[in-house]
Amino acid sequence: MSAEVDLGSSAVQALRESFGDRKPIDISRKITACVACRKQKIKCHMGDGVPPCTRCRKRGLSCVVNRSLQMLLESDVAWKANIEEKLRQLEDSVNLLNQRSGSGSNAPPDALPQPSAPQLPSQPDATMTTATTTEQPQQREQGWEVVMDMDRGPAVIPASCVSEVSDASPTATRQTLVDDFDLIDRGIISLDDAESFFRLYARRLDHFLYTILAEHDSLASVRKSSPLLTAAICAVGALHTPSNLYYACYQHFVSLASSRMFSKRNNHDDVRAFCIGAFWLSDISWTLVGAGK
Repeated sequence: MSAEVDLGSSAVQALRESFGDRKPIDISRKITACVACRKQKIKCHMGDGVPPCTRCRKRGLSCVVNRSLQMLLESDVAWKANIEEKLRQLEDSVNLLNQRSGSGSNAPPDALPQPSAPQLPSQPDATMTTATTTEQPQQREQGWEVVMDMDRGPAVIPASCVSEVSDASPTATRQTLVDDFDLIDRGIISLDDAESFFRLYARRLDHFLYTILAEHDSLASVRKSSPLLTAAICAVGALHTPSNLYYACYQHFVSLASSRMFSKRNNHDDVRAFCIGAFWLSDISWTLVGAGK
């Protein structure tokens, strides 16, 4: 701390000499009151000369003490001198560390500390022990070598093997056969109800979704293409009629959509079913939007 004070004093002295005045200017009037107290022309009680004062602390005011221009210049010069001295010390320390590290790396092998060989069980032959000790560093060095063969292609990722096994698994085959049955085959609704729901959707609701049914002009075509699309049309059709079949159609559509969510066998009509459900069924709208993407 004393060194920093001396350094600051010398810097202040250099500043005064640069202006041709080596004699320190006596500050006849020191500013000890804050701006708020000086404005009110009242006594400023400041403990240890450090803001905030008593009045500003009680009133929650910002306590600022304006210093004279001479004090500001001297404080700034002293601060810069201290920072320059600290930077110089830091540079010296870094250079010293670099010299030590350079001398350590250029030292002869005999001067560097050698790692002690691991203690092995008692061996009958000392020659075998020496040979084993010398072979271990060579094996470790060879393990870090990386050889790139540009003639070889990318390796087969493990996921491809997993997908082939999962596609041919009996569970996936049974699940596909079960999903082929629509809600009419399961007896959830009758064929007549499904026909009425399809006509309602095709004639009055499909244009809201830019005629997403496309080439499907009959319920038979939809049932042949996608049980999921059949369930979506029946659920939306039942939603717009005073029928009590909406809940059954909705539950079947949710169950079927859940099983198809991560399937790799979805076709275009299954995606159409996700879009229809996302547009009309608000409870699962965002979930179906993500699945449709």
